[in-house]
Amino acid sequence: MRPCGRSRAFPPTPCWCTSAALPQHTELGDQLLPWAVGLFVVAAGQWAWFFFRNRRQASGTRSTDTRSTRTRVITVAVAVVAIVVAVATTVNVVQAGDSEARATWSSESGS
Repeated sequence: MRPCGRSRAFPPTPCWCTSAALPQHTELGDQLLPWAVGLFVVAAGQWAWFFFRNRRQASGTRSTDTRSTRTRVITVAVAVVAIVVAVATTVNVVQAGDSEARATWSSESGS
């Protein structure tokens, strides 16, 4: 690590000083945990839904039109929730990573 300031070294190395962007990065990083847990819960729920649905269909249980329609609606809802949570988690990871890069590579010192 080098002290903050402009350097022409290649490859560039991050500075060891505290940046003003560090609190924002910390806040975004703290917000990431609930999204990651939510993504895990949704993925586990989606897996369970498809596992038990396929298991029930393989056992030869015939479903009525109402049950089939309900199953399709639930399947679409589970897929939409999974996509929304995955996109939100990805956006949060990108924001946290970008703020980390700004905190690390900024030439301004927060102290």
